[in-house]
Amino acid sequence: MKRKMCLTLILVCAALVTLGAANSCQAPMDAAGDYSGTWSINIKEGETVVDTLECGGIRMTLVQDVTLAPPENLKVTGTITTDDYVCFAEAGWPEKLIPDPEPIEVTGTMGSNDGRLVLLSGGLGTGTGAIFIVDGIGVADSASTEEIPPMLTYSGKWGFAVSVVFLGTVGVDGTFDVTRE
Repeated sequence: MKRKMCLTLILVCAALVTLGAANSCQAPMDAAGDYSGTWSINIKEGETVVDTLECGGIRMTLVQDVTLAPPENLKVTGTITTDDYVCFAEAGWPEKLIPDPEPIEVTGTMGSNDGRLVLLSGGLGTGTGAIFIVDGIGVADSASTEEIPPMLTYSGKWGFAVSVVFLGTVGVDGTFDVTRE
């Protein structure tokens, strides 16, 4: 009995040491900062992208506290802004559904094993619902001497969908690419 208990204790200790050494919940980079870049909208026929509209400037201000205990250290919040949404009209988006050019508050999580960062925002109203998602990969300076290096670039895809009772759901998507200022 003592031998079995001792072996179990040794295995539990080994597992705890291994988990601590893996650093599996450390943020791979620090996304906190201001970013600017460009975004685009995909023009589709059915599900096929037939053209892309370059839409100009986009800004992101992201907040992340990498000093917090896991999983809070992987949480990212912030705002995304653009000068206007003229591209939505040019892409054929219904005029009544074009969002106001106000900052979009987002929240999400960074993957602990890679630079994947997914941010989203959404809301429900009487007879309507909207969701905005940004899904991209952040890149840090691999030569950085900092324990948790700052994210330098963030790029990927975004999507926006609106559902209105009696009208159905419409959506649009595209790409984005931002760099730390």
